[in-house]
Amino acid sequence: MSTRCNIHFNHGKRIDANIYRHSDGYPGVVNYGGEVEYGILSDLLKFFRELKANVGDARFAHAQYLGAKFLVWQAKQYAVNHEYNADKGEWGTTPKHYLDFLSVAPAMEDHGDIEYVYEVDCDKQDREGFPAIRWKTDSGSRFRTVYLCGKPEAAKSA
Repeated sequence: MSTRCNIHFNHGKRIDANIYRHSDGYPGVVNYGGEVEYGILSDLLKFFRELKANVGDARFAHAQYLGAKFLVWQAKQYAVNHEYNADKGEWGTTPKHYLDFLSVAPAMEDHGDIEYVYEVDCDKQDREGFPAIRWKTDSGSRFRTVYLCGKPEAAKSA
């Protein structure tokens, strides 16, 4: 069974964009300031870094735009042929048409059988300016906050 999740793009507690992801919804491992190996946290870090490197106006502080950009980025990730090629003895990664994807969609509310909920808090940033991430299981546990590139440095007093 897939690990389903919803990813909220927030300003504080207000959800401005909600993305449903059908699989690979587990958080992964966070090594502050380093690479995250797998899961949603890894994907968010890759997405943030790609935006920072390639987009003049990344809009890290704007939840609606950031959520839309994440949906487009994820759709491109899923628009790949993952079929096994017996002749080559390997899994294919041939890009399909960019609209030929499943597994990620905008949502009006959280899916009924999700295992994780994530909140991308556009009002709080880490050391690189990326939004803070809160996550929890759907069982009503408390949110954990992570800064993918380390907590922001405290302001120095003059």
